[in-house]
Amino acid sequence: MSLTRVVSAAVSAVTLAVGAVLVSGAASAAGPTPGPAFVSCQNSTPLTPLVDGGLRSASIPFDLSFGGVTRQELWATEDGYVVFTPQRMWGSSYDLTTVVRPLIAPFWADATEYRPSERVYSGTTTFEGYPAMCLSWLSTAPAVTAPSAEQPSNRYQLLLVNRNDRGPGEFDMVFNYDRIQWDETGFYRFEAGATVGWSDGRTGVEFAGSRKDGAFLDSGPRALTKGWQAGDYAPVLGRYVLPYGQGLQPTASPTTAPPTTAPPTTAPPTTAPPTTASPTTAPPKSVVDLRVGVGGPYLARRGGLVAYTVTVLNRGTTTSAPTVVGVQLTGVTVQSTTPPGLADGSVSAGQASVTGRRWAVPALAPGATFTTPIYANASGAGGRPVAVAGAKAVVAPSGPEPELTLVNNVAQAVTVVLP
Repeated sequence: MSLTRVVSAAVSAVTLAVGAVLVSGAASAAGPTPGPAFVSCQNSTPLTPLVDGGLRSASIPFDLSFGGVTRQELWATEDGYVVFTPQRMWGSSYDLTTVVRPLIAPFWADATEYRPSERVYSGTTTFEGYPAMCLSWLSTAPAVTAPSAEQPSNRYQLLLVNRNDRGPGEFDMVFNYDRIQWDETGFYRFEAGATVGWSDGRTGVEFAGSRKDGAFLDSGPRALTKGWQAGDYAPVLGRYVLPYGQGLQPTASPTTAPPTTAPPTTAPPTTAPPTTASPTTAPPKSVVDLRVGVGGPYLARRGGLVAYTVTVLNRGTTTSAPTVVGVQLTGVTVQSTTPPGLADGSVSAGQASVTGRRWAVPALAPGATFTTPIYANASGAGGRPVAVAGAKAVVAPSGPEPELTLVNNVAQAVTVVLP
């Protein structure tokens, strides 16, 4: 939505790093069916956006296990991603290997809602004999453009395929691309390209080319309509299958040209001169890696409820020591139902610091989390028609074990406050 740009030049999102799997590849002349990758969806109807940031609710027609939680509902946006809680993500420059919220993004870029064709459509289908839910973005355009016949548009689709034959709650994500004519290149200089992949809140998969100007366009070096990944199915140009479930590695690698076998060669024996290895220092065996995230609504009405969630996660290899997380709030009045925590004060981690409310974070085993809610009312600022509220969190290093990095000890969420 274009309203995201109200605050984009002034705020950058900081998120949790939880894993890294990159996707790369392009089509070759042999292998896949030419397409079309799109499938026909039964009972396809436009989803009605909610007031809060254009989110659209849809029921999942089967139990889907994602991020260790059984999901029965999702929320879609015109910006080309779906989430599993009714809170919109701000902006579109997130690295999907670093976000803590579960989401699936077939093509995450800031889109408009001028025309009915730009709505998100939901339906059901059968994919290669398996029942599936389908979500279709039929003609999305860049958010900064006014409606016209000449404006570029994208047409793509997300299928969630029920694969409980592999195990309870298992499924395949299928990204289908028919036309990709625009990304954020040239429209927003503080954003770039588009983001494609998924995160379950613990690990993530991201296509190489994400957030790179023009990479995924039909004319780009990693054109989504010209690559493929088949999974267990027949390959089709413009279709990418990403299996998800217990025991499946979160990898994705679209097919490239088939490998060629070079004739064996025998190299003449050589004797390498003796070398003296330079001394190295082994990394510590036990490290703490505290990472903080802040979730909150994208839009709120002045005087309305704003609920933020602060989460601290230990992604290290050893238990952290007790520490403190501080949160600096702007444009909101905190409600009495918010957990009181410690006395207000300052918290720092490296170059980042905040002054405001503080909460004690207990010792966290590897993979454990601490969460606290913040309930407030949006007050806005300066009487302007559109104001900004937000929450910035910093978690202090725990010690005595070394922190792996302090980069992820700070995060923030931004809320646009409407009259």
